[in-house]
Amino acid sequence: YPEDVVCSDSEDTILAAEVRAARLLLEVLDPTHTQLGVIVFSGAVDPETGERVSPEQRDALVKIPLTRDFKKVGVALDEIIEDGPQGATNFAAAIQLSVVELAGIGRAYSKPKPGARKVALFLTDGVPTFPFGKAAISDPEDIETALAAARLAKAAGVNVNSFALGQHALASPLAPSEVARITRGRFIPVRNP
Repeated sequence: YPEDVVCSDSEDTILAAEVRAARLLLEVLDPTHTQLGVIVFSGAVDPETGERVSPEQRDALVKIPLTRDFKKVGVALDEIIEDGPQGATNFAAAIQLSVVELAGIGRAYSKPKPGARKVALFLTDGVPTFPFGKAAISDPEDIETALAAARLAKAAGVNVNSFALGQHALASPLAPSEVARITRGRFIPVRNP
């Protein structure tokens, strides 16, 4: 759609498709063998400048630490839909926070099971737009920061499977595909979710 077209169907958005995919995953995973957590990443944007509201802002946060309580995860997904998208996309912040939680290091909220496989399912519109520059533009620094975070994930033994959703899924696949490649994960573009 042209940029001036506003979506009037809240269930026909990339965010809605991402949440729907997460719900489908909940239906097939077994909580006796799997812990799940939810991290949201969407940086607040200053409407006047198009840049981050604050250099200190957190562009990713733990919505639900690793848990076997899939009902809690479902409630968190409801909240994500209610909150709606917040602005820009900071791949690096999300990947770094995933490493902290899956490895149980630093100020992690999660307590991962020792010896468990560490896998992040990274659902995105496919384009990192923060922490540098303006929210509407993916700067080379945004991509390099995402790849540096991927190298950190690899060192921590975290595989990142990237799912780029929406019509731009293949327009600029460098960041999500390289994040997956570096971490020995998979890149899956979904143009029509």
